[in-house]
Amino acid sequence: MSQIIRTPFDDHEIGQGFNVDSRERVGTCLTVASVSEDSNVNGQVVRTSFQSVTTQESLMDALGISASVDARYGLFSGDAKLNFAQSHAVNSFSSFVAGRCEVHNATRHGRSFALTEEARALLNDPKRFRTAFGDMFVRSLKTGGEFYVVARITSASEAHQSKVAGSLHAEFNGLAVAGTFKTAFESAVRETSGRTEVMVVMSQAGGIGSQASFTGPDAVKVLERLSKFPQSGDEHPVGYEAELATYDTIPLPIPSPEEIENREIVLADCLAQKMRFLKALSDLQFAQGANGIVFFENLPSVAEL
Repeated sequence: MSQIIRTPFDDHEIGQGFNVDSRERVGTCLTVASVSEDSNVNGQVVRTSFQSVTTQESLMDALGISASVDARYGLFSGDAKLNFAQSHAVNSFSSFVAGRCEVHNATRHGRSFALTEEARALLNDPKRFRTAFGDMFVRSLKTGGEFYVVARITSASEAHQSKVAGSLHAEFNGLAVAGTFKTAFESAVRETSGRTEVMVVMSQAGGIGSQASFTGPDAVKVLERLSKFPQSGDEHPVGYEAELATYDTIPLPIPSPEEIENREIVLADCLAQKMRFLKALSDLQFAQGANGIVFFENLPSVAEL
């Protein structure tokens, strides 16, 4: 097993234990002197993009999810981004525009980990220690924010549908004058007798209050949100990834799962041998007893036995 693994954030706390087999957060056996970002690398990483999408695979790609479903989604269920993509799946009749902005803050590291007294008392009992505190602990957290928007454009007129979708996509990317989408949409509604609709859904993690309010399809509001989102992700971040490390990285004298398994195999073998030796000793003791000559012929001397 690798000494370091990374998982999607699931209310992890730095110093908390983690059971790799059950994928569960367990007890906390470590105190943390401080949690902070590296002052030399405390900047943000911000990624923003808008795409016209035609398939579910391209929608997932636009939202930053691998078309083959990234390994972490296979190991951990309940990811908000994956659920959002599945809840607003692409259909065969509409045009879709999807966009995302991801803000990644500098990693928050825990420093100077120390074992609690309760955990120290279990160091000599690996099974109980692993049950209580798992085989890994949360060493650091990555925080930031995520903003996703999916617009579905449907019209009785294929030409109007294409024009409305194109104007919205252009405004999102800053390639068209503000109001172009509104004009195209109002024209489509009028000329199709109302049989044109635009549905916009968004998902945001990070920020509070007005920083997380619904933007609707207004491209100006969406772009304003994106311009302020890095600050929101810094002031009121959410967790998106946890780094887990084995206890021997501190280091603590905690055996790895492989070592525990090997120890159990060795102990089982020792027990089996012990049972054979006990039986052999019992046979010898019986042969050396007063009735030995009654049950055995040509016994060696007691000294030889």
